[in-house]
Amino acid sequence: MKQGAQILNVHEQGGDITIWAMVDPDAEIAKRDFAVWGTGHLHSKDPEGFVGSVLIGPFVWHVFDLGEDT
Repeated sequence: MKQGAQILNVHEQGGDITIWAMVDPDAEIAKRDFAVWGTGHLHSKDPEGFVGSVLIGPFVWHVFDLGEDT
């Protein structure tokens, strides 16, 4: 993803979780991590950076932006 991208939305598209972002097309590429947890699934850390929830079939997925690697 482009460095400094602003996450706008997350939604289902074609059965996949898709993230939309506003980016500077001239920015360098940066590694950016996201976490996805299903409703009721246990996870090992407190989630921060909530982006949104996505419904795919009977499942609800919650997407979290863990930020860029620096």
